[in-house]
Amino acid sequence: MTAFPNFLDHFGDNLLELPAEPENPHHRALLETYIEVQQLERRLLETLTNPHPDITPDGFHACTEILIDRIAAGQELAVLLSAPCCCAPAEESSCEEDPDSCSPDCYEAVDRTGDEDAAGRRGCRRQ
Repeated sequence: MTAFPNFLDHFGDNLLELPAEPENPHHRALLETYIEVQQLERRLLETLTNPHPDITPDGFHACTEILIDRIAAGQELAVLLSAPCCCAPAEESSCEEDPDSCSPDCYEAVDRTGDEDAAGRRGCRRQ
């Protein structure tokens, strides 16, 4: 969804001769989920504020679907924000390399949402 680092980040790193920093999967999941929430809110607002000469059942259904998606994304963001980062710093190890480096709190957060894909985005794997 979001390219990181972007062109300016690469340019700055090259100009300053800095090594590229690896991403933290938990931080990436936070960023992408927050962006998804913003995009869904924008779509919902546009759908609700556009003039509609005739509101049809399909129009109501479209608004309902966007609203449901927005609520789900907001819940996922809340879980991500409340869960401790489950992975060791990127330069140390990852959950795939060292399953013991994952916090049990991460698995509890995944269990609350029931979203195993979210666990993968966070870098955790259910053992």
